[in-house]
Amino acid sequence: MQPIVLLADDEASFLISARAILQNAGYAVTAIQSGDEVRAALADHSYDILLLDFQMPGNENLQLLRYLRDTDCRIPIILMTGFPTFPSAIEALRLRVFDYITKPFDVDEFLERVAAGIESGRVPS
Repeated sequence: MQPIVLLADDEASFLISARAILQNAGYAVTAIQSGDEVRAALADHSYDILLLDFQMPGNENLQLLRYLRDTDCRIPIILMTGFPTFPSAIEALRLRVFDYITKPFDVDEFLERVAAGIESGRVPS
């Protein structure tokens, strides 16, 4: 069965290119642009992984990550950022994200991390 990726980023150009990369690698992709859309998508469908932009409307100060963890959401999450900071990385790890990557990224490494994240969600915790 084709893995389903929820890709959330407010930059349209990034969404287009990341979606193409993921689709070319064999993933089904739902691309959205806000934290509110993430909440709605997760309420309506099941996904194998969430790729989440750090600085996106509805995710200010990791608010969306806190919400997902407070609701016991178990989807593997890869947090993406173009502006990495040590405190944000520490907070993301504290909130149990699977991985934290910086943009721009190496495509092969990105796909490896996505595959690893999906696999981690298949292992009973």
